[in-house]
Amino acid sequence: MRRKTTILLNGKRWRIVMRKLGRERAHAQCWPDGLIEIDIRLAQKRKLAALFHELFHAAFPDMADGKCESLAKSYAAAVWLLGFRELR
Repeated sequence: MRRKTTILLNGKRWRIVMRKLGRERAHAQCWPDGLIEIDIRLAQKRKLAALFHELFHAAFPDMADGKCESLAKSYAAAVWLLGFRELR
């Protein structure tokens, strides 16, 4: 099942698509044309971290990948502890 949503980030419209990313060999991807893709098969907490990671890339394109990953894991852990979960 494929799910889509659109958000506005730093004045730019971004489409977030949840789909299987098998061929791409990635958990998530952020494209300069305004597309963020997240592998729908990820576990909830990993999916949350992947979403934060790609949102950081979208908002701060010059941020190093390691910094995006570190921040994403911290944000995901914080919202997870607060009880945020994906609705199915």
